[in-house]
This record gives sequence, structure tokens and C-alpha cells, in this order.
Amino acid sequence: MRKLLLFSFAIIFSLAFAFKAHACVSGNIPSPSPDVTCPTSWNAYQNLAGSTPSSPSIQNLGNTLIIAVRGANNFTYVKEWDVSTNSLAKDWYAVNNGKTPSSPKLILNSGTLYIYVQGMDGNVYYSAYQSPGAWSAWTNTGICNNNFGTTGPTSVTANDGNIYGASGNSPIYLNKCEPAPQEYKPLIGSWYSIFYHNKTDTASVGGTNDHWSTEVRLHPVLGNYSSGDPNVISAYFKQLHDLGISFIILDDTNGINNDKGLIEKNVQAIFNVADSMPANERPQIAISIGVFNDTAAHRTQAVSEANYVYNTYVLNNTDY
Repeated sequence: MRKLLLFSFAIIFSLAFAFKAHACVSGNIPSPSPDVTCPTSWNAYQNLAGSTPSSPSIQNLGNTLIIAVRGANNFTYVKEWDVSTNSLAKDWYAVNNGKTPSSPKLILNSGTLYIYVQGMDGNVYYSAYQSPGAWSAWTNTGICNNNFGTTGPTSVTANDGNIYGASGNSPIYLNKCEPAPQEYKPLIGSWYSIFYHNKTDTASVGGTNDHWSTEVRLHPVLGNYSSGDPNVISAYFKQLHDLGISFIILDDTNGINNDKGLIEKNVQAIFNVADSMPANERPQIAISIGVFNDTAAHRTQAVSEANYVYNTYVLNNTDY
């Protein structure tokens, strides 16, 4: 009878010890970051070899992509890929011989990368990344596997700006999201006359051709104007923007000092208005110069005017 009681006590003690060793509680395990959506299509960028009975997870750490899987032997394996050199940083290796019956998940928290797995004893474990190929010892959270939550992520944005994903079972692939095709936008330009003046302009220089009375058959609905009037320039730039015109070519082909300097004054007014506008609303500006005939004097004049335009406008307005 005494032997029977001792045997029974030994069985009860052993069961109690086993229960304590594998006991777990409910709790919260961190969730992986949401998968990054590829807006175009995936390209099987690299064949990583290896195999997994579950789905792989991927996370970005600096210039390194960490790919984690459950191996066919239930060990937890990691591979590291350097996006800065587009090369393998570390081939498949087991993380401290930790085993899991399901996919691991990767959690990036305050710059530290953690790998979480469901343990073979029913408890959730985690390990922290330390350096290429090196992780901290597994820590038992004491939380039951059924509180593990979702695995992943399966796609992330890397430091090079590209979206990468991990997929496949045998082999495992590192996928890369195809960049969105650049939208083709034709550049449309317009010739821009700058030699119209009003009576006040012409009177200010002692009289000169206003080009309205002698050269124009159809006049603007709103009346004649000065090409150097800031209000007129602003209104025209808005119309050009609404029409999708990207650049204008100022007609200064009769010479910079023509019309007693009024045309050059108009050019300056146009650039002043452009300087005051948001960059996405003003057009790009070019200036067309010219001479009347091909003589040595006129060629010298053309070079002089080109230098003047470059030094006065190009160097001071490099952004447009």
C-alpha cells in the first residue's frame, strides 16, 4: 500500500511539473506592419533558393532586407539581402536553432528588429537582431501560441525607395514591384509678342511706335494694352497655365534696344512677374534675339545681345 501511494505521488508530481513547464497565458503579441501594396506588378527579382511549408516574412532594416521562414525541418531560417549593393549579405542560417510549427513574423520597433515564432511547447518566443547572422537568445514570452496573431509582413518599402516582397515555398523568391510607368507629358510652347505699348509708354520715351495702330488689324476685346503691364502679364500667364502651355519664347528679334528701350523694359517686367509666381504656375521662358541681315556688324551685335541675355536673365533665373 505504501509503495502504491509513493508511485501515485510521483506520477502526480511529474504531471504537475510538466504542466508548469509548458504553462502559458493569454496576452498580446505585437502585430507586423501592414503589407505595402504594389501598384503595378511584381517581378521575381531574386531566386533565394530554400524551401518552406509556410509563407515567408520580410522586413527592412537599414539597407538590409531580412527574409524569415520556417524551414522544412521546423527550424527558423533567415536570409539577408543588401539593397544598396543589390547583393546577398548573408545566406540562409538558422536563428539559434529555434523551432516553430508555423511562419515567423518580423517586428520593427524603435529601430530594433525582432523575430517572433510559435514555439513547439505552445509558448511564443522572440529574438532580437544584433548584427548580420547574429540574434539574441530566444526569450519565452509565456504567452500561448493561439495569441500569436498574424504573420508577416510579406512586402515592405526598402531604403532604396522600391517595394519588395517575399513569396513562394520551393524556391523562395524576393520580388520587386515594377516602377510605375512615367506619364508622357508633351511640352507645348508659344511664341510671345512683347512689343506692344500704350500711349503712356510711348510718351515716356518721347514717342515711338506702339505697334497697335500700324501693325494690328484685329484688336483685343478688352482693348489695347502694354506688354509690360504686370496685370496683363499675370492674366496671360494664368491663361497659358490653364491651356497647358509649358514654355514661352519672347520675341526680341528686332534688337534689345529697339523702341527706345521699351521692349527691354517689357522683358524685365515679364521676368519680375514670373519671379513672384509659384514655380508650378509660371512658364519656362526663352528669349529669341535676332538681327536684320548677315553682316559682320550684325553678327557682332547678335553675340553682344546673346551675352547680355545670358548674363542678365539666364544666370539669374536658372530654375526657369
